[in-house]
Order: sequence, then structure tokens, then C-alpha cells
Amino acid sequence: MISILSLTRFRGIPALLAAVVLTLTGPALAQQQPARPAAPQAAPATPAVTSVGIVDMQWLFRESAAGKSASQQLADLRVRYENEVAKLEERLRVENNELERARASMSPEQVDAKRRELQRRVQETQGIVQQRNSAYDQAQRQAREQILRVIQQVVEQIMKERGFTVILDQAQVLLMDASLNISEEAMRRLDQRLPSVRVQAGGAAPGAATGGAAPAQPRR
Repeated sequence: MISILSLTRFRGIPALLAAVVLTLTGPALAQQQPARPAAPQAAPATPAVTSVGIVDMQWLFRESAAGKSASQQLADLRVRYENEVAKLEERLRVENNELERARASMSPEQVDAKRRELQRRVQETQGIVQQRNSAYDQAQRQAREQILRVIQQVVEQIMKERGFTVILDQAQVLLMDASLNISEEAMRRLDQRLPSVRVQAGGAAPGAATGGAAPAQPRR
């Protein structure tokens, strides 16, 4: 912080007289007051020691038992949604073809009515597709959050045990000492604590484990 000292003028004393008074009294005051010892200099602060650990988050998400469990369930869910949407689209194609074949025997008003009804069905199908995509994204996000919470708990435990002050994702590291990589140990503990997850379409997975962190990939 920079302090600014303001100089105030003596009030009621001419400037020249004030200068004389300060000149005459200055040495006397200097003789009467003993010199103050210099303040001891503060010792330089010891820099904090940073110990860095590395974890491969993507590897943990991909290769852990919970990650594989989630991946399989999400794949099954995607197939289920795709089959459902395919059936709806096929039904629309059939109805459209039937309308084209029958339009020659229908009045313009009847054709317009059928067209409007078919368009309404198309819009409904589009809404269902959006709902299924949203439900899949939510299920994927919740599965990842379940795994992430437990990874965080596991990594925090290892961090305390080994005295690390910082944990980095391996994806952010260019070079490293292999001894700093805790991915293998994190994987072992993650598989013990969370051998599987429950993927629930469009809703929260009940009984999800608590915890949290994100993975990378160890060098074997």
C-alpha cells in the first residue's frame, strides 16, 4: 500500500519564522531523543510446497466397471428409443402413401382434411423425438454424475493419504513422472465402491452413490 503524506502549513506563524524555529530546535531535539534501534527485518516467507498428483479421468469413466455398466445401459436405451421412433415414422409413411392412392377418389375438402391430420401427426412425432432425445441426454448426464461423485471421493482419499495438494487431469498434462499417476489405484477403489450404476430414462437414478471427480487414462 502506498501512503501519501500531506504537508500542512503552520497557522498564525509566518513561513520564514517557522523555518527559523525548525532550524534552531531541530538539533536540540535530535540530541535529547536517543536513536531508535532499527526494526528487525522479517524473515522471508517460506514458499508453500505444492505436490501434484495425476489422474486419468476419461480412462476411469470408460474402463471402470461402473462406466462399462452405464455405457451398456445407455446403448440399450438408445436402441429402444430409435426403434420406437422408427415405428412412428413408418406409420406416417404408410398413411401418407394411402392418402396419395386415395386422393383421386376424394374431394378436395377431404384431401385437405386428411393432409391437416397427417401434418398434425407429423408434429406429434417430432415432439416425441425431442422428448426421447432429452430423456436420453438426461439419463446419460445422471449416469455420469453418479460415477463422478464416487471418483471425487476416491481421489480425495488418495490425495490425503499421499499428501498431494493438487490433482490434475492427465488430459491437461504434457509430461509427468509416472509415480505421480494415481489412476490405477483410483480405478481399483472405484470398482470396489461402485461396481455398477442404474441408468433410468428420464428420471433420477434412486440410491445413487455420493461422491465426485472426473477421469483420464493411465500409462501402462
